[in-house]
Amino acid sequence: MLPHFPEEDTKLRATKVERRRGGNTANALEVFTQLLPRNGDRDESKYSSEQYLFTVLPDYLSEDTKTVMLSLPNVSSELFQFRKDQPLAASSYIIQSAHNQSRTIVSANPLEEMTVEEFKTGVAPLIDDPKIGNDDVWVHFEGRVPEVLLPCVTWLRETYGYKKKVKISLECEKPDRVGLKDVVPLADLVFYSKIWAEVRPPTTSRMASEW
Repeated sequence: MLPHFPEEDTKLRATKVERRRGGNTANALEVFTQLLPRNGDRDESKYSSEQYLFTVLPDYLSEDTKTVMLSLPNVSSELFQFRKDQPLAASSYIIQSAHNQSRTIVSANPLEEMTVEEFKTGVAPLIDDPKIGNDDVWVHFEGRVPEVLLPCVTWLRETYGYKKKVKISLECEKPDRVGLKDVVPLADLVFYSKIWAEVRPPTTSRMASEW
């Protein structure tokens, strides 16, 4: 928190600093783990669930990785993709002005993005695990890198079909990620942000009703 937004090439003292683990998907999983019964609770519920986060993190021994893992104690780390010898995780710095409550976000990601092959190699054994059997697998995508996301979702559909075991949901937040529009028809459920809907309004009455 700053008294006001800083002018260029000036020095300003912050009145408050907080550090939190972010990420839309990680935040959603944190909520799910609080609401949904886990596999260990099968005797107490008619259904259960297990949450996995497929994400890219720095080196396994880095402090940033430890922070993320400790913040999600009930989420499996089986699908984490570690970048060896990298100390820092992707981060966003939020500059909030006490004067008018504006929030300016600066992002930095020193890590190589997930590849399509990493996704296939990580997800396929999980979906095909005999212990899961015919239970549904819900795969949610944060729509960040369309050029990687599209082949991943296409592969899921070609391998596991539509309206079967694998359910796919997609988050469309930033309208400048134009490639996401090609992924939307492949998803079972799509979450649109307000700014996406304002910039890219629905083209059919069916799409409008889904929004």
